[in-house]
Amino acid sequence: MDLSERAHPVDALNLILEKYDYLEYDNEYSSDIKKLRVKVTRLEVQRDIAVISRIKDELGRATGRFYVPILNPVSGSPSQEIRDKKWVYFTLHEKPHPRKAD
Repeated sequence: MDLSERAHPVDALNLILEKYDYLEYDNEYSSDIKKLRVKVTRLEVQRDIAVISRIKDELGRATGRFYVPILNPVSGSPSQEIRDKKWVYFTLHEKPHPRKAD
């Protein structure tokens, strides 16, 4: 696909998030297309950290851009289980695409 045909990152992310009724693009804490924040809107919903990776991958395919997810765990929690299942938001940071090995 030609880069001129790629989706705008915010539009693509909003379409991807339609699959997750407990997640929402957080325009207030996002920074253009370089930093896209996604927040949990229903805290009672069981969350899986693997969802973040799937969203990142879909966003990359839709936009041709490379994003690195940064998870914000429940504040002060040392428990891996809580970090994996009770996160309240994550941010996708655009980075230069890593070079492929020759």
